[in-house]
Amino acid sequence: MPNHILWLNTIDKDDRQLVGEKAVFLGEIARAKFPTEKGFVITTKVFDLFLSENKLTHQIDALYDTISFHHPESIAQVSNHIKHTILKAPLSQAATHVIYEAYSTFGHVFHDTEVTVSLSPLDENMVLEDLSFTIKGEAALLEKLKELWASLFSPRVLLSLQHHKKLPHTLKTAILVQKPLHPEKTGTIFTIDPVTNNKNVMIIEVEHDRYTVAKTDFTVTKKNPAPQAELSDNQIMDIALLGKKLERQTYFPQAIEWGLVDTTIYLLRSRKITTVPAQQLREKAFATRQALLASGISMAPGVKHGPLIPFGTSSINKITGAVIFLTDIPRQIQQLKQAAALIISSEHTPMEKILQIKTLGIPIVAGTGKIDIPEGTVVTVNGTTGRIYKGGVASEQEAKSATKLFVNLEKIATLPAFTKGTIDGIGLLCQECLLKENIEKVCTSIAPHPVILASKYHDTDRFTQAITALKYLHQKKSLSNIHFLIASIRSVGELTEAKKLLTRTKLHRSPHFKVLLMIETPAQVIMLEKYIQEGIDGIVISTTALTLLLMGTQRGIDEAHPEYDVRNPAVLWAIKEAVQTAAKHHITSSIILSKPYPSVLEQVVEHGITSIIVNPEEITSARAHLLKAEKILVEKKFAMKHT
Repeated sequence: MPNHILWLNTIDKDDRQLVGEKAVFLGEIARAKFPTEKGFVITTKVFDLFLSENKLTHQIDALYDTISFHHPESIAQVSNHIKHTILKAPLSQAATHVIYEAYSTFGHVFHDTEVTVSLSPLDENMVLEDLSFTIKGEAALLEKLKELWASLFSPRVLLSLQHHKKLPHTLKTAILVQKPLHPEKTGTIFTIDPVTNNKNVMIIEVEHDRYTVAKTDFTVTKKNPAPQAELSDNQIMDIALLGKKLERQTYFPQAIEWGLVDTTIYLLRSRKITTVPAQQLREKAFATRQALLASGISMAPGVKHGPLIPFGTSSINKITGAVIFLTDIPRQIQQLKQAAALIISSEHTPMEKILQIKTLGIPIVAGTGKIDIPEGTVVTVNGTTGRIYKGGVASEQEAKSATKLFVNLEKIATLPAFTKGTIDGIGLLCQECLLKENIEKVCTSIAPHPVILASKYHDTDRFTQAITALKYLHQKKSLSNIHFLIASIRSVGELTEAKKLLTRTKLHRSPHFKVLLMIETPAQVIMLEKYIQEGIDGIVISTTALTLLLMGTQRGIDEAHPEYDVRNPAVLWAIKEAVQTAAKHHITSSIILSKPYPSVLEQVVEHGITSIIVNPEEITSARAHLLKAEKILVEKKFAMKHT
C-alpha cells in the first residue's frame, strides 16, 4: 500500500497533503540531522480509505446538516454520534498490516514498544483537540488511531467548521507515531522576543525559569531562575545554538520545544512565530480625553472598546463585543476570539501562552494588576500603548447596536446604498428579486451579511420558483449568506410539508442555510413551541399581520383605523410571547416594523429580540433608537444588580 506509511526521515514539503504541516516540519528537521524523536506517519490516505470503505463520508456530512448551532446539546449529540460511528467501524486488513509492520520495527516480536500517537492535521486553522496518547501494543495503537480520527469531530471542531464555512468531509489528518525520549528537563526557546518582537534576543523558558539571551554572542542579558531548575551556562549555550540553527534552517522565527536527555538537547517540536505586521506597529498613537483607568504592557496593538466583563463560566455568553478581564490565560483561547479586547492582570505569563493569545487579532494589555471597575462599565483598550480608558471612543456614525438592523429591499436600484456598513443584512427581498440572477446580485453585494428570501407556502408557483432559485445559488454558485423565510403557514403540518419540498431538492438546514418561519397569526404565537420542535432556525414577526388579526381590522381597509396600532397592549403581548419563546429555545427572532417606535424598540430589546427589519428611510432613526434602548436596558440591569 504505497504512501500509507512514511518515515519521518523520508518526508519533505511535497508530502504535505499526505502527512500534514506538523509531520512535514519534523521530517525536514530529521533530514537536516537535528536530534529529534524517531517515528513514522500514518498518512491521510489511510483515513480516506477508512471513510470510503465504511461509506462514512456522506453519512457524516448528513449528520452535520442536522445540527442546530443555537443549541449546544444539538452540537454535542451530533458530535457523539459521529465519534461512535467512527469508533465502531472496522479498519481494513491491508491497512492494519502496514501499520503493524511499521510499529514492529520499534521493538521485537516478544516486546511491545512504548510509542506516542498524535494528530498531524492538514488544516491548522481548525480548532482541534490537542490529543496525544502514550501506548504499548498493536491493539492499543489501532484503538487510539480511531480515537484520534474521531476527535476531528468534537463540538469545538464542528463550531470551527461553521465559522470557516466548511463541511466535515474537508477535514483531513495524518497520525504521527513516535518513540518517546523521556527527557530529564523540557522547555521552550523563542528565537525572538514574542512580546516586543525584538529579533536580537532569544527567550529560553524551563519550568519557572526565563532567560533572555543575546543572539550575537549568546550572553545572558536577563534571567529570573528558580534554584531547583536552573540551567547551566553550557546548557543555555546548547539550547541557544539549537534555536539559532533552526531559525536559519527555516528562515522564520521559531517557538521550539526542547528536551534534555543526558547531555544532548533534542528538538521535540517547533512552530513559526507570527510577528505583528509592520503597519500595525506603526499605528498612530491613540489620543483621547477620556479618563485613564489603568496601564500595563502592550501585547497586541489596536484600539477597541466595550463593556468590561470578568472572565469565568458565567461570562461565556457575554464575550462577543466585550472587553474581557482575565487573571490568567485559559487553556482554550478560541472562545475569546469574539471579544473586543483583552486585559490580563498578570505580568508573568508564559511565552507560549502569549504567542497563542496574540493570534486572536484583538488588542491586548497585560500586567495591569487588579482593576477596581464595576462590571459592565464601558472601557477603551489601547493595545498599542498599553493604556485603558473610561468610556468608548466610537463616533455616533461608527456606533453599532448589539441588536442587528436589517432593511427591506424594495428596489434593486437602491442596493448600492446599503453596502457601506449602514446595515447588518437584507431582511426581506422585493418581488423582482425572486429572479435568481437578482438574488445572486444582492447576496454578493451585501456579503458576508445575511439575505432573507421570503415566499408564501400557499402561492405554489412562487414558492417553487423560490426553492429553485435557492438550490441554484447554494449548489451552483456556492453562496452561503442566503436564507429562507416561509410565510403563510397555518399549521405545524404545513411547515413539515414545506420543509419536505426543501429536502427533496437537497436543501438542508445548516449554518449557511437557515429556515425561518413568519409569525403572522395569534395561533402561531400560542403554538410556537410546536413549530420550533418541528425544526426552524428562527422567526420573523410580521407586526402588520398580527395587528390586523388581533384588532379585528382588515388589510388594505382599516390600516388607518385608530385601533390599528402595533403599540396596542394585545399586540405587544403577542410580540413578547413570541420573542421570549424563541430566546428560550435559542433560536433567532426578528420583527418587521414599518415605523420603529422608541417604546416598541425598548420593549423588544428587553425581551431579547435578535434583529429588527425596517424600511430604507427609517435606517438612521432606527439605529439611534436601538442604541438608546440598549443603553436603557444596560442601566436598568446594572441598577437592579446593585440595589
